[in-house]
Amino acid sequence: MIVTHKQLITEVWGPDRQSDTRGLRSYVKQLRQKMEPDPRQPCFLITEAGVGYRLNIDDAEPPAESPGQNDMRNYPDVTY
Repeated sequence: MIVTHKQLITEVWGPDRQSDTRGLRSYVKQLRQKMEPDPRQPCFLITEAGVGYRLNIDDAEPPAESPGQNDMRNYPDVTY
């Protein structure tokens, strides 16, 4: 499922901040730093250019050679 920039901004910060895509991008970057094995090549939080973002939890597998601090298995309370 793809969530548009507008939907995310409205749900997180409210309808008054519709033009704040820069803030959204900054927040997504922070999320990727926490959840992606390699934030430069995301496999969970995927950008859909010009539209929004897609959370990829079905097909995404972190690279086996890079477990560590950002590995999703370190977050047992997160529902996948």
